[in-house]
Amino acid sequence: MKRSLHFTAVLLLGTFSLSCSFGVSPNVPTRVRQSVSARSAVSTPDTARRDHLESNENTTNSWIPTEEGNFLPNIARNRITQVTTLEEYKRHVGEEQHRMVCVRFFSQTCRACKAAEPMFRRMTLEYPSIKFVEVPLLEDNAYMLKGLGVPSFPYVHLYYPGAGLVEESRLNRKVFAEFQAVLQQYVDGYCLAEL
Repeated sequence: MKRSLHFTAVLLLGTFSLSCSFGVSPNVPTRVRQSVSARSAVSTPDTARRDHLESNENTTNSWIPTEEGNFLPNIARNRITQVTTLEEYKRHVGEEQHRMVCVRFFSQTCRACKAAEPMFRRMTLEYPSIKFVEVPLLEDNAYMLKGLGVPSFPYVHLYYPGAGLVEESRLNRKVFAEFQAVLQQYVDGYCLAEL
């Protein structure tokens, strides 16, 4: 009996903390929801409400207010543009003059591509100033990938404004941290040089 009560309490507490962290539970008093979210170090519903009042664009906020006064996470904050033709690639990558562009080349049947995809999607939230583009391998665009020098999947190109292609690398789980460190160097505006 004690064990089942303990399990039920843990389950309820976990459900309560999850719903409070996303701010979507209508049964939790506002005072409790605010005290739980105030302890969080990331963007909270309280800061999102202030951000929403200061900004008219919901796409720059981490949280979207609902009509009930709750908040939902803004998953589409930094969308990934999917490109399938050479014309779209030129428009979204080649003509971008103001932001860095990170392009992921992948195949929908590749297991390594599927394993690295969640890390790539998480990176889009960590770097909102970068434009992210995905190019899937299709029967119609294989010539384009060959022309861009994509030797294998998953693969990534990094374009810097005014400089063009500055980095290219494999993008599987083993080397993902290395690529993210290189990306961070470009964001910070410095480059390590070996002497």
